[in-house]
Amino acid sequence: MPRWPAGLHRYSQSLPASGGVSLRMPVTHPARYWHHQVADLHAATPTVLINNAGNAASAVGPAGMGERWDVQLVQVLTSSGLGVPAPTTAQIWRAVSGVLVNLLMQSQNGGADDLGIQCPALSAGEQIAVVWSGGVPGDSAWATLRGTKYVLDHRAGQA
Repeated sequence: MPRWPAGLHRYSQSLPASGGVSLRMPVTHPARYWHHQVADLHAATPTVLINNAGNAASAVGPAGMGERWDVQLVQVLTSSGLGVPAPTTAQIWRAVSGVLVNLLMQSQNGGADDLGIQCPALSAGEQIAVVWSGGVPGDSAWATLRGTKYVLDHRAGQA
């Protein structure tokens, strides 16, 4: 009986298949996801509560392989809206891995405002972060993003 060297086993796929059926699960190589699909971007940051100091922060961004977002409009909102005694400030940031990098826009109407922004296309790991200050403690705050979303599409039968 032939002896296999330590660590080389036919069923663990450490040796090439010898003629029979492959025991390996079929996997689609990422290079086959080559076609970009374009869609409208409708994303929202998670809703957060404004703390006792009047501050809150929330962020959202693309998460999938090859996904890109071209954000053109950010709508910032709080549950009180514009009818608060003091103005709520909202800052729109480009964040990378949770670190605020570029200030894109700032509004004194952070309770309800639409902000057109110019931002480089975001890839996985990058986010749009919104930071509120001067808000009413206990209010909810969130932002919605509009723009264009690019995702990779699998085309079966094409290499």
